[in-house]
Amino acid sequence: MGAAQAEVLHPLLAALLRAFGERVAVPAWADPAALARLLGGGRPPLECWLVRDVASGGLLLQAQPAGARQSPLGEALRVDAGGVRLQIEHQGTRSARWLSPADLPQALGALAERSQIRLDTSAESVVLAPVERPRGAAGWQCGGHGLALTGPRLGGVDARWEESALRAVAGSSIPPAAAPARAWQLAAEAVGPPPAGSPFRFGIDPEFGLWAEFTVSSGHGSATQRLRWIEPGSFRMGSPESEPERLDNEGPRHWVTLTRGFWLADTACPQALWQAVMGANPSYFQGDPQRPVEQVSWHEVQGFLRALEKLLPGCEAALPTEAQWEYACRAGSETPFSFGGNVTPEQVNYDGNFPYAGGAKGWYREKTVPVKSLPANAWGLYEMQGNVSEWCADGPRAYDERAQQDPTGLVSGDEGAHRAFRGGSWSDRAGWARSALQLALLPGLRFDDLGFRLSLRSIEPGQVPAPVQGRPGRPAAPGGRPPH
Repeated sequence: MGAAQAEVLHPLLAALLRAFGERVAVPAWADPAALARLLGGGRPPLECWLVRDVASGGLLLQAQPAGARQSPLGEALRVDAGGVRLQIEHQGTRSARWLSPADLPQALGALAERSQIRLDTSAESVVLAPVERPRGAAGWQCGGHGLALTGPRLGGVDARWEESALRAVAGSSIPPAAAPARAWQLAAEAVGPPPAGSPFRFGIDPEFGLWAEFTVSSGHGSATQRLRWIEPGSFRMGSPESEPERLDNEGPRHWVTLTRGFWLADTACPQALWQAVMGANPSYFQGDPQRPVEQVSWHEVQGFLRALEKLLPGCEAALPTEAQWEYACRAGSETPFSFGGNVTPEQVNYDGNFPYAGGAKGWYREKTVPVKSLPANAWGLYEMQGNVSEWCADGPRAYDERAQQDPTGLVSGDEGAHRAFRGGSWSDRAGWARSALQLALLPGLRFDDLGFRLSLRSIEPGQVPAPVQGRPGRPAAPGGRPPH
């Protein structure tokens, strides 16, 4: 409705309300502030509360404070003669109506619905918007006591957050003026203190979701490593035939489903962590303990992982399989790089003299950079591409068009059996950092551009860590679609 029409109709509506009171069906376009000015004084404003109601599983606007099995959402609203304009947007459909105190209590929506609700009084506007489930949340609910969240188990510890530890923040990708419409995410401090003797603590950040981290301290130093929970899911592994600089072993592209989630370090293993666990630093590029460790063979990495397990009770430490690595690296992308169709040295540490697919030449650093020096991918993982290549748990796997579940390449104790490595490095051309590039080396070799990234999963007391089985994976549904 235009301003001129509103200027004419609001006085008529106010006159009707004076004459007939709350029997008048007030249209949704009515402005509470305009009505309040026209109706003037009268009865004092009524205090109303937004509450979560467990019994009904819904959101209510009511004229009394939260009662049994209810929890309040913010401070009381003051509703005067101008009433309340209610607007609800759900699944692309918007509805609106005007409420008077006589309409209370009023159900606004279900807790489980992804609706956006706006309430306008003569003095203020309140917007209720859905909070996005943080990535990595194993349990996620909203009840009478507010938001509650649990994280995946690690080292026998279940991370839990309740309403007192959770707060909603506007997503960082939108300007404040656009908040809070569909842009709320959770932020929480790390849960603490952890159970006695546990090296883990947990937290949430609004951009990437849940994290866990552990600290190792020894006579050789101390280091903290953060991990991200990689949720189960499906992706297309390999590259399309049209991808520039593609190698033949990157195809045919096929669906892969990972049925189990896993904790993955958000960086390549830094030299500080290797030294704290192993007591020495074999790296060529030193001077900053946060540089990634390199010059470590696949076999030496296995020794590190077994030593780390002794310091992290209840955990199995491993390298990611090739499928796990590419899934995490892509972070939902299908382009050559997780950042898109091309990269620059400001995103990835590679030899800038050899750009990708006609890109411009750029900086060649000729060395590693400390971890977290460059942007993370969409899942909060740093330098998955470039800086140092990363060993994988298994050997290279021959692809076919069939969809697969939890595939692994062959693993053998034979010294001559190759192990896969991924990601490209500071010394490689940009194309070697592509998500799909599949390369392999003998497990006893070590180079100054080759490191690793560890993964963890929780095991029960007495449970023996499971070795990589070395099977091609289970075929899924026909037609090349991911299994469900």
